[in-house]
Amino acid sequence: MKGGVILVTLLSFIISFLMTSCALITNSNPKIISYSPANNAENVDIHVKLSWIAQDPDGELLIFDVYFGVTNPPPLVLIDTSSSSYDPGTLGYNKKYYWKVIAKDGKNGRADTGVLSFTTMHRLETLKWCYTTGGAIWWGMSPAIDDDENIYFGSDDGKVYSLTSDGLERWSYSTGYKIRSASTIVDDHVIVGNLNGKIMVLNKDTGTLIKQFSVPGNLWGVSVAVSENIIYFGGSQNDTKFYAYSLSDGTKLWEFTG
Repeated sequence: MKGGVILVTLLSFIISFLMTSCALITNSNPKIISYSPANNAENVDIHVKLSWIAQDPDGELLIFDVYFGVTNPPPLVLIDTSSSSYDPGTLGYNKKYYWKVIAKDGKNGRADTGVLSFTTMHRLETLKWCYTTGGAIWWGMSPAIDDDENIYFGSDDGKVYSLTSDGLERWSYSTGYKIRSASTIVDDHVIVGNLNGKIMVLNKDTGTLIKQFSVPGNLWGVSVAVSENIIYFGGSQNDTKFYAYSLSDGTKLWEFTG
């Protein structure tokens, strides 16, 4: 009887050993199916969250080790987490980062992404200042800028404005009508036209009116050029003519019809 007990115990041990061995032999490694950001990704948001999707063929629960940093290879930052994401916090602009994830199934099964990398976005320029006028500023009304970086432009409120490069008002001058033409700087003067067909010459340092004269049309979208005391400009809207006026007294010198 004693021999039978020994035999049964031995058989039980052999069966248990074989079952354990088979389980070890048939255990499959997990797989990391996808991850984000993609390897070598560029222009990545500085608030990016690293994420991945992993599966275990045997249905085992997976845990992860996460490596992240600016060096290659990256340092270990998270161990045995069950989460499928990692938030590194706010990153630096235009910097390259390295990361890696290792998936583990608890039975020595592993999957490794290898070292991945991405580069963050460039810093976006922030708004330096904003100045609000009493009317719209039309898209075709390019400002003029002098050698001291003072800015000159007109608005639908009928005013010509001069601002410093820091957005502080130096002066404004009311022309009485909407301005939808670009400003032009000539020596110590700024020249602008309004929708009433008036061209005005102002002192660019004080905004004082020096002279004004009437021209054909409403000067909508018109830019003037000045050379040797002569103002040149094209007609506005349906006016197909090109004009030359004296800057000294505002008389028309000639016109050309195309």
